[in-house]
Amino acid sequence: MRKRPRLPTPSNDLKAPLSVIRGEQVEATYIEQSVPEFKGNPLLEALPAILSHSDVEKRLSYFPEYDPKQRELSEEIRLHLLENSREVYIPQGIHYEIHLSISNMLRRGYIDRNPVTQGACAAHRANVATFADRIQRRAFLRSRARGLCIFGVGGLGKSTAVERLLSLYPQVITHRTYEDQPFVLRQLVWIKLQCPGDGSLRALCINFLGEVDDILGTNYVDGYRAHRMTRDELLLAMARVASNHYLGMVFFDEIQDLNEAKSGGAAHMLNFFVQMENVLGIPFGLIGTPKARALFAGEFRQARRVSEQGDFFWHPMAETVTEANDDSPVADPEWETFVRAIWKYWYLRKDHPLPRNILEDAAMRALYERSKGIPAVVVTIFFLAQRRAITSGKEDITKAIINSTVKDCQYFVSRIFDTLSEGQTCVGGKHGPIFDIDASEWRDAVTTNRPESGSASLTRAVPRPPKGSEAQSRNSTDRSKRAGQYQKKDFRKLSRRAHGSKSASSDGTGAFARPDEFH
Repeated sequence: MRKRPRLPTPSNDLKAPLSVIRGEQVEATYIEQSVPEFKGNPLLEALPAILSHSDVEKRLSYFPEYDPKQRELSEEIRLHLLENSREVYIPQGIHYEIHLSISNMLRRGYIDRNPVTQGACAAHRANVATFADRIQRRAFLRSRARGLCIFGVGGLGKSTAVERLLSLYPQVITHRTYEDQPFVLRQLVWIKLQCPGDGSLRALCINFLGEVDDILGTNYVDGYRAHRMTRDELLLAMARVASNHYLGMVFFDEIQDLNEAKSGGAAHMLNFFVQMENVLGIPFGLIGTPKARALFAGEFRQARRVSEQGDFFWHPMAETVTEANDDSPVADPEWETFVRAIWKYWYLRKDHPLPRNILEDAAMRALYERSKGIPAVVVTIFFLAQRRAITSGKEDITKAIINSTVKDCQYFVSRIFDTLSEGQTCVGGKHGPIFDIDASEWRDAVTTNRPESGSASLTRAVPRPPKGSEAQSRNSTDRSKRAGQYQKKDFRKLSRRAHGSKSASSDGTGAFARPDEFH
């Protein structure tokens, strides 16, 4: 009897990708440095030139191609074109702040790791040995770490911002000669890792080794037999690999997924991140939701260690700004710039220009109320509302269209928003508390005082009045810019310049219609 061929068994080598972000790999080209500390260091001279504010703005922003004539295309074609509205990317002031932190961390981290200085190899081996000794004895000394933390609710664009900013630098630089001397080295400039779902520091180290293997084509996971190593052995292996390839910096995303029990406690976990920079000179960045704040809330020294380059708590966009000497609110410039930019990707046949004051537009007010100023939610609702307007034959976005779209297509998100707005912390009272979002992000108001000198000061307003009161009704539109939002350099006019107009609201219209056509 003829035997059936055996089916291949699943292989352990078939692993899901650890990261979807991959940077450029380039040959080293050395640039003369203006900063004295950066001269004579091939790791620094091979990095791209330091970018100006306008350079960062141009490289981060993205506006897909759009032609108003596309509004006359067939329904099925327009339903596909709608996706372009999701691709718009407008940097804000916080993007430039994070860029400055990354640029400083990356370059300062390389100053003391110059591979061409005399005794560099011996110093490298000594640093790894010191790191190993401190892991064994848990003897971590006072930190000089240049850490960076970025926290905020999901959908604000934290991870996307970091990925776009990291992509301004090549991920791998291959050196062959330096100053007419052989110099063979593959410099690993940056890595961004997502914390493992099981929350263990051991799994994080294995993921790191696997990520390096994927990027450089090495075989550290199998070579070290990583799955058989203890946690401390993996920490040392991770440190050795990072040091050998002159890793410039590492970002850990979804830091809230690290479990204290499996990681050995918050103090041990933070000490590991800190000592990578303190002993080996490798800076780090942490990205997470508000739930991650618990990791740093225990002791001041832990919070200080991981925020030497700043700890950014990213807030949703505010809808209005109210000047202290004027009771009438105006649209927050950041919110207005964002919505005017995406509104230009209008694929409906009816005209709907935005008025000079977008607060007069009922659909716009509904869009903010339903999205709470979270960019990803704003774009999703705008996309789905256009889709519903096309399929229903309405061909316009109204308050009713937005409300019905959210009710039918954003059920879970809207339910969480409604729950938190009512002052509750559990959806339905039985599914556990909502840890990764804070209702105060849209329930508290801030008043912006603007002295004649032009400097702005921010003062926390009084708590929200009881629901249904006259004061509550008046304050429902009295939201303003949160403290921590950046005002002087926040690219607010970016979308207007990108589309070639002097001012997006100078004529009182949006992109496609006459003023008298707005209803």
